[in-house]
This record gives sequence, structure tokens and C-alpha cells, in this order.
Amino acid sequence: MIITDKQGIKTSDVMIDIDDVIVPWFDTVDDECRNQWDAHDAPVCTNWHMWEHYGRTQQEWSDVVISCVQKGLYHTIEPIPGAVEGMNLLRWYGHRIHVVTARGFMANGDNIREWTPAYLQNFGAAYDTLTFAKDKVEGMITALGGWTPPDARPSFDYAIDDGYHNFDHLSRAGVNVFLHDAPHNLHIDVDTAFRVKSLWEFAQMIISETVPAHLIPK
Repeated sequence: MIITDKQGIKTSDVMIDIDDVIVPWFDTVDDECRNQWDAHDAPVCTNWHMWEHYGRTQQEWSDVVISCVQKGLYHTIEPIPGAVEGMNLLRWYGHRIHVVTARGFMANGDNIREWTPAYLQNFGAAYDTLTFAKDKVEGMITALGGWTPPDARPSFDYAIDDGYHNFDHLSRAGVNVFLHDAPHNLHIDVDTAFRVKSLWEFAQMIISETVPAHLIPK
């Protein structure tokens, strides 16, 4: 819900995905595949079936993911440049940050649910709610506290996700959603007006639309 304060700042509810928006999950695992399988000259991987791309089995790929976890994928891997700064900028201007992620539903799910808030805290990423949900629209309803009044579904004012299926689902639900560029979605035909290269770019866009120009430092 957009709320305008006395200074004319319009604060909003903003949904932010984690993997490949805050955390470089795809690139980290892909780099480890290249290193472990000596495939540095292979073409850029552009889909989630990395094992097929490299001519390996899914179990071999799963072993690589486990290796990444052991090396800090969910603990110490540096966030994507500008991601934390973008979150904090939005919150500085009063926007409400709702982190909604589909992680935590597969292997090590319980551990990942424990590691995630610790990771965000350790890197100083400010947020208001954290929701684990495979369905981002259902996650939206959970994050915003259900349907109030009963006949009005709550909605994020802005959202950012790297998964095209999430982008499409949220868009169909009427959310002003943007697709974060990632190797696995660049081939999908999406209007460039709804693509962003980083969470920082996304945050800057929201600030330009919601904060009076004289309140934005030059």
C-alpha cells in the first residue's frame, strides 16, 4: 500500500527475491561446475539444468551444489554488488521490504531457513518481513498479513525476481514486478521497461518515483 508522509515521500511495500537478486546463486554454482569439471572453455550456461549443459548427471551436479554450500553459499558468499545497498536505501526512505524466497524447500531446507536470516543480518541487509514460499503470490498474502478486508487481496507495490515464472505470476496478479537479469532468463522476451540489471537499479527507480526530487541528494 502506498502511503504518503508529510514530506511528500510515498512509501510502499516492496518484494525482493533472494537467490540471483541478492545472492549470486546461479553464477556461484556454475563457476564451481566449471572448476570441478575443468570446463572453463564451455559456452555460457543459460538454463537450470546445468548437468545437461556440461554432459554430467544430476547427481554429479547435486554434489557440486553441496560443495558450494560447504564453501559458504548460504553463509559467507558476497552478495551481488549493490544489492544490500539497494535494500537499505529503500528502507532509509521508509519503504517496507518484504523478502520472499522459494529456497528452503529441498535438501537442507530446515538449515537453509535458519541460515537465511543470519546471512541477511551478517551482511547488514535491512528488511521488514521474510517469507519462505514456492508461490510468490501466496507469499505476498502471507507477508502482508492476509486479506484485509476479506474481499481485498493485499498487494506489493513493487517486486523484483529473477525467475520468469514468478515474474509472470506476480504480473498476472497485478503487481508492478521487474525481472532481474540473470543468465537463465536473458533469452526470454520481456519488455526492457520491466527488466533491471541489479537491485540497486531497481531501488533507484523506486526512489525516483516516490521521493520528491529536492529530497534526493545530488
